[in-house]
Amino acid sequence: MDNYYHTPQFRRALQEYENLRDKGFGSYLDAEELTDVAEYYQTQGKTKQALQALDMALKIFPGATSPTTLKARIILLMEQNPEKATEIVEQTADKSDVEYAYTKAEIMIVNRQVKAAHKYLQKRLNTFGGDEEDFILDAASLFADYDEHDYAEKWLQRSTLTDDDDYKEIQARIMMSRGMFDESERIFNELIDRDPFSNTYWNQLASSQYMRNNIKDSITSSEYALAINPDDEEAILNKANGLFTLGNLDEARNYYERFLKKQPNNGAVLQEMAFLLSRLGKTEEAMTYIDKAEQAGIDKDLANVTRGYVLLESNKGEQAGEFFQKAIRQSHSAPKVIFHIGIAVYDLGYLNFAKKMLQVLFGHVGPEWKDGYAYYARCCYELGDEVEFLDALKDAIRINPDEARQVLGDLYPEETDPKDYGLPNPDLN
Repeated sequence: MDNYYHTPQFRRALQEYENLRDKGFGSYLDAEELTDVAEYYQTQGKTKQALQALDMALKIFPGATSPTTLKARIILLMEQNPEKATEIVEQTADKSDVEYAYTKAEIMIVNRQVKAAHKYLQKRLNTFGGDEEDFILDAASLFADYDEHDYAEKWLQRSTLTDDDDYKEIQARIMMSRGMFDESERIFNELIDRDPFSNTYWNQLASSQYMRNNIKDSITSSEYALAINPDDEEAILNKANGLFTLGNLDEARNYYERFLKKQPNNGAVLQEMAFLLSRLGKTEEAMTYIDKAEQAGIDKDLANVTRGYVLLESNKGEQAGEFFQKAIRQSHSAPKVIFHIGIAVYDLGYLNFAKKMLQVLFGHVGPEWKDGYAYYARCCYELGDEVEFLDALKDAIRINPDEARQVLGDLYPEETDPKDYGLPNPDLN
């Protein structure tokens, strides 16, 4: 789609739309062209302008599928409002249109009704009169976009287009999610050989390299994406994350600021800036960014955990404890809050404290809870408790092998399957 935005056809449509908007005159634009303009604004982080273009489209073409479904998706993702998104998508005149079905399913996924979304799309496939292969791959991609990789794989297994670029991309993303980095990167490199100017493939390769801790390679892949499109937000953010991980804090800050110029209300990145500023010793400025992140919509209790983290990093333990306690009290000891406090103090090297917080967490949760077990095992290992480490390791592998790979993988030879983890070889550390 990025390439389309540089074509004369799109630039003409954009100019005509802006003439209509600003001067009240211009050539005729259909619903699809107005939707393309709105999508363009959205990629630039200009949500208000995107909605303005969609409202124009819907005033002229009420119930048109493309502007109605895009507006619903923007409300869903930017306002985190599934109810309002549902009201909008139901205004679609042609509910047999596949985009209506995809948007309905996406709302269900965001609403944590993943199984219902899967069943709904299965039902729609059974009555679908178009190209079933396109439907199957689009459904697989939708689930992959939300990291629902088991469902993505179920849909992918229906497809016979195993050499199709879209098939291979989804396949590589599933492999990446399961820690099969060599295979995922092989596929992304194959896709890049086919289309070396695809930002999507370079960004996915950068993500895979980052996840396997090949940070320098990840930054290089991000730079290829930026050479193709200097305004690629995902590439900017990937490079920022890579630089932060390598400790190139001033340069990382420049890239985070570049990203925030495009998405000034991205709470997650505002919070990441707070962590970076804290690492630079700029405690007050870091606290300001947490305030901005909270205003942008991040969880208030987790914002207090981040405040505690920043204060603890600046050796203000008593003040940090007050924010940790506030988060626990106001959330009524919510497991996610206890977990994040445990990870915060773990990250700062307070391993005994982290171990105790994780023990408290495990006492508050049922068998459906999957997070923290690998961190607990790592605490036991770093604290030198070999027997407790081995017991904790068994739980970590059984309950959440992906987390085990992420937290404990550096203790073992590369590509070791978590099920084969045992007592690490000290020579590896």
